[in-house]
Amino acid sequence: MPVIAFLVQGKYVITLAVFLSVAACNSLTEYDRQSIEQALSDTTNYATETWNVTMDIMQDRRRFIRITSPFATTIDTQDGGETTLNGPLHIQVRDTLGNTETDVTANKAIYHNRRGEFFLQGDVVITTVDEQTLKTQELTWFQQDRSISTDAFVTIITPRDSITGHGLIGDDRLQEYVIERVTGRFTLDTERQN
Repeated sequence: MPVIAFLVQGKYVITLAVFLSVAACNSLTEYDRQSIEQALSDTTNYATETWNVTMDIMQDRRRFIRITSPFATTIDTQDGGETTLNGPLHIQVRDTLGNTETDVTANKAIYHNRRGEFFLQGDVVITTVDEQTLKTQELTWFQQDRSISTDAFVTIITPRDSITGHGLIGDDRLQEYVIERVTGRFTLDTERQN
């Protein structure tokens, strides 16, 4: 569309601007309108804030995870939602009978609901029913396969020993895990029964 410049004084400037805007909008093709709507909807996010949060995540029609946090912010986009839970927060992971298997505390968690992934930060402590404790500063927990991983420094304390290192991959019940760059003392239990 050619641009025409006018030098007009007074109230005629507003009338001319409105006329040119309407004329320009009417010349948009349907494809242009759809492109504009798509671009606007792609950038639209919805956010909510919640205080004193108790969040239950169900799996197989049973409460699998219970999360409590003093404050949460949820952002919904077309790519999925992300909930930031500010601590101190507490997470209980339950077995199929509803009994708590694992307790988790942290200062903050970011939950990506489509991926079923938690990124925990700040004084992360995992305690299992087997009296094992994992301590680290950051940890990613993958809800679907119940696995955890971190590149940070970790300490695992059991009733008999402790082990430290940098980097960990394992399950959230701390029954099987691999720690990279291990330091510390530990006892191998060769007769452990599952």
